[in-house]
Amino acid sequence: MSDENSMNSRLALDRNLLSEVVVDIWRIQKRALRDGCETVQLGCERTLEHLHDLGFRIDEMLGRTYSPQMRVRVVHQEGEGEPFVISECLIPAVYYQNDEHTAPELIRVAEVITKGESTKDGASDC
Repeated sequence: MSDENSMNSRLALDRNLLSEVVVDIWRIQKRALRDGCETVQLGCERTLEHLHDLGFRIDEMLGRTYSPQMRVRVVHQEGEGEPFVISECLIPAVYYQNDEHTAPELIRVAEVITKGESTKDGASDC
């Protein structure tokens, strides 16, 4: 294997590993926000900003109309009838963009819950 191929392979591994770190920090931030831990929440926000500066982006996809062509994993679907809307994000999509001249690369697919048109407002969340 050439040095260039080895470096590209290592960069791919690092992006995948860092996408896991991004998701973990996102989860901690959500819990800290829910539990009122402002110091932890702010620390997570700063860390996510640093990862953003390195080219990583997260997308929760909340409120979007779901279509089967979307690159998301629907973990649970509530209600019936279209349109289905992404109502909860369990794991955000993670993208990596090397520079502004290249398209963002999807590193991790989002895992979401969708709600159909006939879902009652009082339905419980997973």
